[in-house]
Amino acid sequence: MTTNTNSRLVYWAGVASVFYFSGLVAQPIYLIGPFVIILSFLYVFSDKVRFPNLFLIGFFAVIVLSVILIVLQGIVGANTGVLWNFSLCLLLYIGVFFLSYKDTAERKIFIIKKIAWLIIIYSLIDGVWRFFHPNMEQAFPGNPYFYRFKDNSLMFEDSNFVGVALAVSYGALKYIKTQFHVRIKLITFFLYLATVMTFSRASVISLLAVEFFVLFWRFNKFNKIIIVGVFVFLISISMHYLMEDGSFRTKFYIIDLFIDGFNKLSIENQMLGVGLGNSLEHIGIGAHSVVVIYGLELGWFGTFLQLLLLLFITFISRGTVWFVYFPYYINGFSLLPIAIPVMFFFSAMITSLSQNKDVYD
Repeated sequence: MTTNTNSRLVYWAGVASVFYFSGLVAQPIYLIGPFVIILSFLYVFSDKVRFPNLFLIGFFAVIVLSVILIVLQGIVGANTGVLWNFSLCLLLYIGVFFLSYKDTAERKIFIIKKIAWLIIIYSLIDGVWRFFHPNMEQAFPGNPYFYRFKDNSLMFEDSNFVGVALAVSYGALKYIKTQFHVRIKLITFFLYLATVMTFSRASVISLLAVEFFVLFWRFNKFNKIIIVGVFVFLISISMHYLMEDGSFRTKFYIIDLFIDGFNKLSIENQMLGVGLGNSLEHIGIGAHSVVVIYGLELGWFGTFLQLLLLLFITFISRGTVWFVYFPYYINGFSLLPIAIPVMFFFSAMITSLSQNKDVYD
């Protein structure tokens, strides 16, 4: 396959990862994703793409760990839909990276911006839709007024998920601005607007956290310590106000349920988890936070494998994927999915960009 063909495949994989439709079983990425993944492996083996030896070892580890995680979750009986999405995301990261590896930095940046614009436009439409189609079941005394506008999303079951997609998109945009000095003022304005329209406070905080991460990335070791100190200080101050919020306190209640439920699990389930998407059956409520997803659904061993996977992805991307992962994990203390395709798409594109010789050499 030619580089132009690969670029088109990557672009359409990105488009498919954007257009999620709430309630639809056969999502576009579920149809296009496997096709892209298969072609990417055929391309690598047929065209004999050459990778640096050290990088090849790291990427091989990513593939092996991804397969092990998928198999283990299948063994413990993870929710079929959640497992399929999780598996697709892991393999999509590999596929998009393979197909974009030989492309130019300019082309990769162009695709990242195009996909980010699509997410923003779709999110703005989603925000307008939710505003005119409020969930009046959320309109009861004591519940914040804006909660009625968080449901009935065109994209996901909750607008928090829309906020996660926007936050990781912002991370990708800040990466190309930081590394390549790409202008993103206009797209940033609309991204912030779309994020505010999700009424997801965690997502708004995630955007601000990205700004701290960019400062951390740019500064020397001494200034990095200062940035971390300021960030921790602001978080500690924010906690005082957040603890007065009922929704935020609920997250700690769910963690308490997790700790209590985890102690009652068998050794096997403690090690391998109860399976992705199965928290409701064990603690009576969805996982919500990344702490519960990792601890309860993946278990000790599954969490170890997931963290090891993150370590190798960090290594092969030269740390750049944290432009995307950092806002995701900040969102992780609110409601979020274990994986969304667009996050893995951007992760793959950033990893691929980090390998361009004209970037770091």
